[in-house]
Amino acid sequence: MLSVTEVALLVIAAAFVVAVAALVPVLIHLRRVAIRAEVVLATVPGVLADLDVLIARLNRTTDTIGNVAASVERLDRLAKGAVETAEGVLETFRVVARDVVVPSIASVAGLVSAVREAVDWMRPRRKTGRDGE
Repeated sequence: MLSVTEVALLVIAAAFVVAVAALVPVLIHLRRVAIRAEVVLATVPGVLADLDVLIARLNRTTDTIGNVAASVERLDRLAKGAVETAEGVLETFRVVARDVVVPSIASVAGLVSAVREAVDWMRPRRKTGRDGE
């Protein structure tokens, strides 16, 4: 018969065999995970390079948009200035029309009216004579 020590050693050996048998699939799976991690990590520099290119493009696009926004603001200020200038010119035309043109037209109208009255006064005298004869 086997002694207690031998039985204990057999149990320990069996447990060791079971543990090794259980660890082999775990180690194989761990190896596969490590290989996949290497593949993924090998693509990281390419992805980072692509990200650098995209970031550079985004920076250029942002700069362009900033320049467009500044141009729009300048155009807005220019348009406001043009509108204010046009309003000033229109107001000047109104003042000139009211203060210069209208009185001049009134003077010319008065002169034309006086000439017409004079012509009308002379015309009947010609037909009948100066003394009404």
